[in-house]
Amino acid sequence: TANNMLDDAHSENTGTATLLVQGNYSFGTVGTGNENIFVEGGTITTGQGTLSLVDGTINTLTIQNQTSGATALTLANGSILKMEIGNNSSDEIILANNGALSSGVGFSTLNITTIGGFTPVSGTLVLTLMSGTGISSTDFTTPVFSTGNLGGYSSAVLSTGTNGTSLLLTLSGLSPTPANAYWSGALGSGSSVWN
Repeated sequence: TANNMLDDAHSENTGTATLLVQGNYSFGTVGTGNENIFVEGGTITTGQGTLSLVDGTINTLTIQNQTSGATALTLANGSILKMEIGNNSSDEIILANNGALSSGVGFSTLNITTIGGFTPVSGTLVLTLMSGTGISSTDFTTPVFSTGNLGGYSSAVLSTGTNGTSLLLTLSGLSPTPANAYWSGALGSGSSVWN
């Protein structure tokens, strides 16, 4: 159910496991302490923790903190973050009350699943994946697109918003598919080029 609490504990360790968030969720309660979801790092063969928002719909995970600037999400080196994009929108993680992202040394893998529904309206589309403080696109590998298509966009670039307050995914290189395309069945004269 939307807006339910994940847990009242002060941390969620996900080493060698996946914490799957389905629907819109709020972790923690305003004014009752500092919450931190901790996603264990590791290598491809050992101990990678995963935080996943992949559930077939676009949703928001909000992590509440009493103290402004306190760490709200820790993505250790080698951890995995899975999110969805579609319908000209994206899953989003909100680190409330200027909550901070702690990433340790190294990179976390960002896996993107596209769920369709893109309606390209311009040459670029900017999606906000995370908001808070201490956020840097250099904490992540180049996004890995696991399924789906980008609705005509040909490239995706991860960047950091103003003063490290957001993680942005910019889709660009729009090449919309023509409404109708036909082949007459003929070949160009003296060649094998289709007309």
